[in-house]
Amino acid sequence: MELSNSLYVRRHNPFMFSTTVRNNITECEKIVNAAQLEIDLANKQLPQFSFYTPNNKNNAHDTDLNYAGNYLQNWLNIHLNNPAFMNGTLLIVTFDEDNNNADRTNHIPAFMWGTDYLHSGVNISGTFNHYSLPKLLEENWGLGSLGRNDVTAPSLMDIWRPTVNSNNASIDTTVTGKASRNAIIRKLPVVICYLLIVISMIY
Repeated sequence: MELSNSLYVRRHNPFMFSTTVRNNITECEKIVNAAQLEIDLANKQLPQFSFYTPNNKNNAHDTDLNYAGNYLQNWLNIHLNNPAFMNGTLLIVTFDEDNNNADRTNHIPAFMWGTDYLHSGVNISGTFNHYSLPKLLEENWGLGSLGRNDVTAPSLMDIWRPTVNSNNASIDTTVTGKASRNAIIRKLPVVICYLLIVISMIY
């Protein structure tokens, strides 16, 4: 999460809405400045999950789409061309809903990069929404649901290739769930980048 004086907006940090995070100093310490992503990358210590939210200038809230687009293009150029970042990583960039509440279709783009794991050019039929992302995380790591709209959200699990690179997988008989078929648990980092406008990034 980018911090720059008043450019930081707490509501763009979804984890602080959870009392299990907000009331736990150990969990709060895991919410860090966006610069930590580059430090972790340099030290080859990317966490299994990162949620990256640009500040209110870079997400177009206080600027415009051209400004935010240039920021995103530069960010992607740097990271997509960095093997240390993309090796075994799933990157998801998505956006927030627009301000037109009368538009019930409200199509929201989402882009995924991850050649180690994604089907190339696959089309998945169905209507997906923001709840499909936490469901993907829950199914990927065999976690329980939040008991909310993620329960009935359409699944994105079909994005995965049928087989995974064994260098990024491990045998784990303690975890159950869709992602643990044949006890193979994907160990890919997931980065979700959320631009408000909104970028969501998942690895």
